[in-house]
Amino acid sequence: MVLKFKSHPDIPVQVTVKAGGMEMQPESGHGHGSDSHDNPTATSTP
Repeated sequence: MVLKFKSHPDIPVQVTVKAGGMEMQPESGHGHGSDSHDNPTATSTP
């Protein structure tokens, strides 16, 4: 991979991609409504 900058020469970078780390969840199993995992005080309104 090469990082390109307007005001600096290009920087070549070697990148290793490894499998794993995060589990995939089905779209229907993980809602993004008004109830938040990060905010325990969030309330749901009908």
